Amino acid sequence: MQKKEEEEDWRRWIAVVVAPAAGRENAEASPGKRGGERGRGAASRLFSARFSNDRAAGPTASLHANTHAHASLFPQEMRLARLCRRTTSSPLFRTSPSTPRPCVKRMVLTESGQDLLKVGEPVPDFELPDVTREGHPLVRLSAVANGSANAAAAATPPCAVLVCWLCVHCPFVVLLKPALSQLCAEYSAKGVAVVAVSSNSPAARAEDGPDGMKKDAEQHAFNFPYLYDGDDQRAAKAWHVACTPEFFVLKPSTLRLLYHGQFDGARPGNGVEPTGTDLRAALDAVLGGEGGEKILTEQRRAIGCSIKWSEGVTPEYAAALAVKK
Repeated sequence: MQKKEEEEDWRRWIAVVVAPAAGRENAEASPGKRGGERGRGAASRLFSARFSNDRAAGPTASLHANTHAHASLFPQEMRLARLCRRTTSSPLFRTSPSTPRPCVKRMVLTESGQDLLKVGEPVPDFELPDVTREGHPLVRLSAVANGSANAAAAATPPCAVLVCWLCVHCPFVVLLKPALSQLCAEYSAKGVAVVAVSSNSPAARAEDGPDGMKKDAEQHAFNFPYLYDGDDQRAAKAWHVACTPEFFVLKPSTLRLLYHGQFDGARPGNGVEPTGTDLRAALDAVLGGEGGEKILTEQRRAIGCSIKWSEGVTPEYAAALAVKK
């Protein structure tokens, strides 16, 4: 069973990420149909190499040799693999069934639950520690919404509140972080308050703990609170968050949900440049609407990596939102 699950993880990752990007990269180097074929062939060979019967040097050493042998064929994909922490600590690079399995959750492609948190209704308030500030002070969402969370600034209520559910490691989040940082800086200047939350359990992904989050915020110049929900994951469950990334736009005075959906159509390997088209449209609709009440009619589901839930607390809705094979 473990072997089957491992192969399923790899097949999904290669189909969604590696094969399209490898084909595109090789097609650019060698225009025409054959360039794309060579890229897809390289992805297939990587899969075959991963499940070779070579055990002479041990499964982990064999895996290192195989991945490095193919790294020159599609460097973008190998960099993406390294983001997933490589070898024994990644669901994409597990050791053989005979080797002890690490405490790492499988990468499950998951959609947001659009019907679970109703657009037009108030969202639950929460209070979480901000890892970007000394001492990790607690930040309450309602305080952000009424302008009182920042004691150094005038308590001026924002025009809208943007809540971003993110994490450190997920390739779907990593892809859009530069564009997200730019978008948040731009709309903060227009009066939008921004808050990010990470609910991944560090027991499942160590880099998603407070220290990793702080480094991530510094690396991408996040100018907003980055809140940690990875212990009891209460906020994620109250909001029915299922994946990273997910985005929410609220009316400040009532915490009424005006938008819930994707950043844009960019996905790892699909060649779409992240610009935040959908989220920008939602924010512009709210800022341009009378009384901040305008709701964007078309709201597309977010899609990404599943939240890494702590053992024994996985909410019932999460499994139903996994993308079917």
